[in-house]
Amino acid sequence: SNPVVQVVGGTVLQAAGKTEEAVALLSQHSGSLDAVALLVQIYLAQNRNDLALKEVKSARSWAQDSLLVNLAESWVGLRKGGEAYQQAFYVFEELAQSPASSSVRTLVAQAVAELHLGRTEEAQVALEQAIQKDPANADAIANLLVLTIITGKSPEEYSASLRKNAPDHPLLADLEEKSGLFDKAAAKYSAKVSS
Repeated sequence: SNPVVQVVGGTVLQAAGKTEEAVALLSQHSGSLDAVALLVQIYLAQNRNDLALKEVKSARSWAQDSLLVNLAESWVGLRKGGEAYQQAFYVFEELAQSPASSSVRTLVAQAVAELHLGRTEEAQVALEQAIQKDPANADAIANLLVLTIITGKSPEEYSASLRKNAPDHPLLADLEEKSGLFDKAAAKYSAKVSS
């Protein structure tokens, strides 16, 4: 079957929430790197790192030096941790520094790898470069927000910027949920202290 039709069909099925059908269609590929990349993304979204890694290893056997396989392996590496963080960083750094592939997305990916490696200053530099390219990029803003929280700085500026540019961003929903849970726990504690 036609690999373009498979990838487009898989993308449409995944977007419609029909993940099992998307995986079934994409799994029929015979040497389509795009299908591999989409399968890896689906598996990672399902927290099935094992299946994502299996897909990458299989693709590595027939497309050894492919940039897309390196990229998919880096996505998995950010989930796997350990030495894989450093390997992912090298791929994202190379993409971010190359004029042909440098983009906000590659700079954000490089910054995320830097954060996983505990290199907050380097992450800050990459994220600031991303913001210079696109001041309204939600992923860059969200990662700057996370960075400010990690480094103990005030997150209000980036929180407001994210609310303005992407009010439905999952990070905002997560922060609001956690804040509500904290307030609920604090209320229980303060009720016990005052009695």
